[in-house]
Amino acid sequence: MNVRICESHSPQPALLPRLVAVVLLFVCAVPALAAESDEPALARFIVKTRDAAQSAELRNVLTSRYGPSVRVAPLFDKVDVENDPDGMARMYRVSIAADRMPTRQPWENAYRLESELELEAVEPDFDSTLRRTVEMSAICLADVEPPQDKNWSLDEIRAPAAWLLQPPPGGKKFGEGITVCHPDTGWSEHVDLDASRLDLTRARNLLDSGLPNAQDPFIDCPLLHPGHGTGTGSVIVSGHESGLVMGVAPRAKLVPIRTAKSVIQLFDSDLARAVNYAVDARCDVISMSLGGRAFFGLKAAIRRAVRNQVIVAAAAGNCVGFVVAPAAYDDTIAVAGTNVRSGPWKGSSHGSAVDISAPAEHVYIARRQKPSDPTNKVEPGEGTSYAVANVAGAAALWLAYHDRAKLLQRYGSGRRLQDVFRELLGQTASVPAPWNPGQYGPGILNVESLLRADLPDVPESAAIVPERDGGELALLAAILDRSPARLGPQLARLFGVGPLDVEDRLRDFGPELVHLALSNPAAFNRLLDQLAGFESGIPLAQQPAFTDASPTLRRQVGAQP
Repeated sequence: MNVRICESHSPQPALLPRLVAVVLLFVCAVPALAAESDEPALARFIVKTRDAAQSAELRNVLTSRYGPSVRVAPLFDKVDVENDPDGMARMYRVSIAADRMPTRQPWENAYRLESELELEAVEPDFDSTLRRTVEMSAICLADVEPPQDKNWSLDEIRAPAAWLLQPPPGGKKFGEGITVCHPDTGWSEHVDLDASRLDLTRARNLLDSGLPNAQDPFIDCPLLHPGHGTGTGSVIVSGHESGLVMGVAPRAKLVPIRTAKSVIQLFDSDLARAVNYAVDARCDVISMSLGGRAFFGLKAAIRRAVRNQVIVAAAAGNCVGFVVAPAAYDDTIAVAGTNVRSGPWKGSSHGSAVDISAPAEHVYIARRQKPSDPTNKVEPGEGTSYAVANVAGAAALWLAYHDRAKLLQRYGSGRRLQDVFRELLGQTASVPAPWNPGQYGPGILNVESLLRADLPDVPESAAIVPERDGGELALLAAILDRSPARLGPQLARLFGVGPLDVEDRLRDFGPELVHLALSNPAAFNRLLDQLAGFESGIPLAQQPAFTDASPTLRRQVGAQP
C-alpha cells in the first residue's frame, strides 16, 4: 500500500489572523489516511469512574494491568465538584498500547475494561468520520447555478431588515458585545474574516496542550478540507469594508478553538473538551459545524453549557439522511439546510430532531485552503455547516438586541436562554409552501421577525426548568427519526426483553447501537423494519447492520453465530 505523508504549512507570522472553523464531519467525509509514524498504535477510551476513590486509583490500576505506557488525563479541566450533576470530574481520557488490548474490536475492549475494573462507563474515543466520499457529488451537491447576488442568503433570512431595527434601551445592533465560540481547525487570514472579528486572547489549541495559538496549519492531503472554517466563520461575523460578503452578526466576536487536525481527525473527546472550554471562556454562543456519534462526555459538556445560559447550536448533518450528534441531543438547537429556492437542500439531514432550517446551498463564503491562496477569494459553499453558522449569527444578534445581561435578569433561574431562543426561532420562522415541519423544523430562519418578537413571559416559579433529557431511547429515536413509542418495542424484540427493560439495555449498549446506525443507516433501518414486521425470530448473525458489532453486543441480541 502506498502511503502519503501529510504536509502541514504553518501560517506566516505577518499574516492577519482569520478564523477557520471545522467542516461538518458527516458531510460524506473522506477515508482515513495512513501515515508513517514511530509512535505505537494506541487504543483510546473515555472512562467514567464510580466515585472519587476509584478516580484516585485509576492510573495505578491501569498501569499495573497494561504497563507503564498507559496515559490517563482528566477529560475536563477545573471541574467544580460541588456543581457537577453529570460527574464530569470523574471522566478521563485513557490511551493504552493497542497490542496490550485483548481484541482488535474497540467496543469489545471497552466492555471488557468496564467490566473488569468495575467502572461506571467506558466508550471508545473514536475518530467520528463517516467514510462516504462518493455520495458528496452524487447526492449532496446542488444541481443549479449559484445566484449572482453574493449576499442572497442574508436576504433569505431577512438579516438586512433586522440590522435596521432600533434595539430597546440597552440593546445593540449587529451582535455587538456578544462572543461566539467555534470549535474548528483553527484560524487563518482572509479579508472577509478580518482580525477585528476574532478574539485571540481566548483562542485555544486543544490538540496541543491547550496553547493559545489556534492557527490552521493547512494540512495538505487528498480530499481534506483545510480552511473550510474560514468560510463558516465568515457566515457568522464577516463585515470588512473591503470584503465581498457579510456575516449575520458583523460586530460579534469569534473565538477559534482548534479541535480537529483535519476533516478526518476529530475525536469525540476533543469536541467535548472544546464545548467545556467555551463555557469557561465565557462565550455566549457555541456554533458547531461538525458532528459525530453520541458520547456521554459531549452530552455532559453541552448540558453544562446550557445550564450556564450559553446558546448551543449544531449542524444537523449532510448526506447520511438523519440528524447526527451533537445536533440530536435534546439540549442542542439542530439546524437543517435549505436551498436557493427556499426549499430543503438535497444533502441536508432531516427528522423530528430539527429545530430550524437556514440556507445551506450556494452560500457565499470566504475561501482559503492553502497558504498560497489569495486572501480575498469568495466562492459559494454547500453544507449544513453554513446553515448553523447563520443561526449562530442570529443568536448573537438576538442577545445583543435585547441586551444579554437584561435577558439574564429577566429570566433568572426560571428559564434557560437556549429554550427561549429555540421557542422564538419556531414562532418567527418563515414557512414556504410546501414545507414539511416534521422533517425540517417549523420553517426557515427569519432574523427580522425574531428580533421583532415579544419576549416570552417570565415563569411564575423561580425554579429552573428541568433539563431536556429523555434518556438513551429518546436519543436513538431522534437520530433514527422514529418515535420512542415506535422504537421501544422494536428494541425490546432486538434484545429479547420486556418494554420496561429497554432503557437498561440502552444504558449499556445504546452508544454502540448509535455507532452502528451511523455507520450503515440503511441497513440499520431495514433491521428495525424487520423487527416491527415479523413475529418469529430474525437471523441477526447475517444482518449487515451487525457486521461490525462487538461480540458482546451480538450475544446480547442473539446474533452470535
